[in-house]
Amino acid sequence: MGGKLSFHPRNPQTLLTSAWRAVTGNIIRSNKVLQKYIVRHLQRLAGLLGSGFMLVVFDEAENLNSSVLYWLRQRQSLFEELALWTMFLSTKNCIPKPTPAQRDDPSRRQATKELSYLNPVIGLPLDIDSYRRFRDPVDREKEVKKPLEQFASCDHLTIFGRPLWRIHWDSRYARLVTFVTRKLLSGPKANTLDADHVFALLASRLCLDLVLNTDAAMLASNTVNSHLRLVIKIDQTDSTMKNLTPSEPIVAEVAASILMARRRPSVTKIPRNWVACLSTFCDQLLSPGLVEKGIKGKLYARLVLLLAKDYVTNAGIDSAPLPKGFGARSGRFLS
Repeated sequence: MGGKLSFHPRNPQTLLTSAWRAVTGNIIRSNKVLQKYIVRHLQRLAGLLGSGFMLVVFDEAENLNSSVLYWLRQRQSLFEELALWTMFLSTKNCIPKPTPAQRDDPSRRQATKELSYLNPVIGLPLDIDSYRRFRDPVDREKEVKKPLEQFASCDHLTIFGRPLWRIHWDSRYARLVTFVTRKLLSGPKANTLDADHVFALLASRLCLDLVLNTDAAMLASNTVNSHLRLVIKIDQTDSTMKNLTPSEPIVAEVAASILMARRRPSVTKIPRNWVACLSTFCDQLLSPGLVEKGIKGKLYARLVLLLAKDYVTNAGIDSAPLPKGFGARSGRFLS
């Protein structure tokens, strides 16, 4: 910001822009008179907007590094008398940046307990359209009487899961599948040798849980950032996060179609993607101890039932026994 401040009380947007430039500028760091001047006009802006507080929002917060966030926090502390709130929005796993673990926070006031943390607000509501339909008496009646043939329609599949899928409620099925595939894999094709891709494909169908170690934390971060896994809780003490892959019908169906894809149907009936994914899953995720096996063989039992279901329902496969190689040895899941 330059040496002259220009405020326009009748234009809230211009006033907010000018004031915020001053807030984030080095010019106000030691100028107490200017600080009071800016606060007075920010309060005037709050009055013009009919609100008792100011809210500044940063979207796509993953693009801000830790030093910038800490610098912004320092500038905001100059205006303690003003109800000035800052919100950082992101769908990626960048929460440890604006809210670092307490042990890593450079703030003296936080270390001396003069200030305390506010827990991050984490939430991505699912099944919104489904809940809305069942709350409305007319829509509820339609849903209850909906014929089974409509359950595979884009409109029905997209009422479950994240609201994002609803943008394709009236699209062709192939277009919806392409869109979901790109979101699930962060690209158009699956790499069955990549642990992140394999975990993304299997987690939506097998209900996979990660163990608590450094390598699993890195896998969790990657899948949250790029493969539709959700953060549901963050521990402010050490910035560890609890995460899960939600149940979303269209995502599970896309994952199934990828796993059961056969490159040369006329030559072999073995779903090569399934075989390759199982190998990668055992070698890179299960054996290194990144994925919870569960007690009493629960994970293996789920896998066996899923393999049997996929094999029976896959188009073009008759009632012959499962091909050799289509499965996994139980020892790797139980040991």
